[in-house]
Amino acid sequence: MLRKPKTDELVSWKEFFRQWKKGMQEVTPLQQCVIIQFGQIVSLVGIIWGIVFSIRLSYWWMMVILIGGIILMGVQVLGNWQKKIILKEIEKSIKDSEQFETEVNNGSTFLVR
Repeated sequence: MLRKPKTDELVSWKEFFRQWKKGMQEVTPLQQCVIIQFGQIVSLVGIIWGIVFSIRLSYWWMMVILIGGIILMGVQVLGNWQKKIILKEIEKSIKDSEQFETEVNNGSTFLVR
């Protein structure tokens, strides 16, 4: 049995996983990008520390592998960053269109042809 954080009520494992699945399905693509970006930053820090220590301990073979890893991670970070920018623009245009639609429905905006 688990406890809900807000209500301190006991919840079964089945109920816990049902609520977890529901929450995971409601995550937006922009939120996924932010989560991925955080993980990539943590990975980059780890790779950089690995390179520093491989240089200090004279493990040149490990440094070569980690440099290849940091190049691949850099490409992933760049791709995720571009995806995040596009998703922000899409969400902004969706909000603008919803706002325009409510203004039209309220009669505050007149369409002229």
